[in-house]
Amino acid sequence: MRHIRDAMLLAFATGIGGCASAQGPAPAVWLPNAHELPHWPYGASAVVRLAVKKTEPIRGELIALGQDSVYVLTDSALVAIPCRLVQSLALQVDERGLLDAPQLDFHRSEVDYPFGVGDHATGQPANEPLSRKWQTIRPYARFPGGLPDSLDRSALALPPRR
Repeated sequence: MRHIRDAMLLAFATGIGGCASAQGPAPAVWLPNAHELPHWPYGASAVVRLAVKKTEPIRGELIALGQDSVYVLTDSALVAIPCRLVQSLALQVDERGLLDAPQLDFHRSEVDYPFGVGDHATGQPANEPLSRKWQTIRPYARFPGGLPDSLDRSALALPPRR
């Protein structure tokens, strides 16, 4: 039941942005070239596919990884995606896709319980951090340490287009 509610909320939230957020900008439009990468202050380009039928992928900049959500900035909004609803997440770091970046695929049990063993009746994690698999994407986020408490979410913007 909880998965259905979360899926409906997420579909509604991403639907508000219209199809533009699902289609997103072509990553090469704003990703750095190899020379700019060491000083690039933004996150990697992310494509998140949900374990919910008939939902479009969510495309945008990887902003942060929270305790139970991954944050992606689309053309229209900052979207908090519950990790348990993510089927796959693909990252692209540079404009030509030459540098390696994690590509995560999750088995059904990992989607349902991304934290490992928890209270399966309520779906609550057992106060454990996200799996190591999830932790591999943290360095590619704009905020690798998580969303800062003082962050004005409405002030976030995608990297400038070239």
